[in-house]
Amino acid sequence: MTLKTLFFTLALMLTACAGNPSAPVPALRTATENANRTAVVAVRELRWENAVDSWRESLAGYQAIDDWPGQGRARLGLGQAYARLGKIDLARKYLEEMPAQSLFPDIQRASAAYQLALLDVLHAERAQALLDTAWQVCGKRCPLAAQLDNLAARLAAARKDWVKVGQLAQKALEEAESLPAERAHSHRLLAEVALDAHDPHLAKIHVETALIDDRKLAEPEWLLEDYQLMAHVAVVLNDESLAQDVAVRQKSLCSAALLLACPKQSSRMP
Repeated sequence: MTLKTLFFTLALMLTACAGNPSAPVPALRTATENANRTAVVAVRELRWENAVDSWRESLAGYQAIDDWPGQGRARLGLGQAYARLGKIDLARKYLEEMPAQSLFPDIQRASAAYQLALLDVLHAERAQALLDTAWQVCGKRCPLAAQLDNLAARLAAARKDWVKVGQLAQKALEEAESLPAERAHSHRLLAEVALDAHDPHLAKIHVETALIDDRKLAEPEWLLEDYQLMAHVAVVLNDESLAQDVAVRQKSLCSAALLLACPKQSSRMP
């Protein structure tokens, strides 16, 4: 066998092993999926402005190729990012048509209703209506059960119905076995229940438990919520040492992260 024949035979063998070549991915699909991945990375790194840019790019791409699940992912991402930036009207703009639009998957429709309810949480009737929509669309075995129960507990807290808050938050805690963010949320709600029951020591335990998850999640906004609640616990306990510790931690968080709940002119720590 000559060297030329050997190379030809090897080429045939490699071609046979490879089988039929897969169809190339269309350029627009590739660009759209890349924008989606870039947005996800930006969200993980809390770069919300960058996430908005990439989600908008991916939304336009998904619209152009008639991909409704892709559009839904982008719209939910834009809703989250704009909400984190405090641009509530823009968040609503991308979410408000989703719950009633059957072209989106049901889980996305329920997620949109849930996000809209969070945006309207200070308006109890609107938030409750959106929460009811989320449950209706999501179904009996809803993957969002922990989130929806925690939100229902939050609405009950606004009504000062602490018995209901405790029931819903405990239920959400049981549903949130693999959801550390929701576990932390449940513990914050249960801390409020404990404070109403004049049990600040139990409230402190719940906040400390929430902090374990929120530190692992490395989410500044949720950590700030924990410390704001712990500040209340410190006042009720008349624990000056705890109050000072919490104040220093809050100041440190606000100096490092742009958070809506921080004072507008918090001094930066060295």
